[in-house]
Amino acid sequence: MDNYQSGPSDATKVDARRQMTRAIKEGRLFNPRQCAQCLTNYSEGHHPNYAEPLIVVWLCKKCHRQAHPRPKGPPVRHILKTLKGQQWSDAAIGAELGTTGQTVWRWRHDQASPLRPKLVRYALQQLLERP
Repeated sequence: MDNYQSGPSDATKVDARRQMTRAIKEGRLFNPRQCAQCLTNYSEGHHPNYAEPLIVVWLCKKCHRQAHPRPKGPPVRHILKTLKGQQWSDAAIGAELGTTGQTVWRWRHDQASPLRPKLVRYALQQLLERP
């Protein structure tokens, strides 16, 4: 499983997706519209290796999520509630993460999700471990 430290950069992923989209438009790559694993009639491109952007496995959303398993650990909102119980304010947490207290409040109340949940979860767990 890729993690934010050792996985491909966002720029690499974006480039691979662009090359895949361009190849589809130019007719060099074909989306069969069928999941390679469960054979449902919907598919999206999965890159097993972003360094090879035209090698794509076509998966449905469910199978694609299974190809990118979620990291183990509590959801971001649970860590935020724990920090709040330790007297951390939303503004202080936001300052540590480089965002606003309002954004942290929205995460804690499930009104929004972090764009990089693995990175945010890691940073929040570091805050929990502080003395």
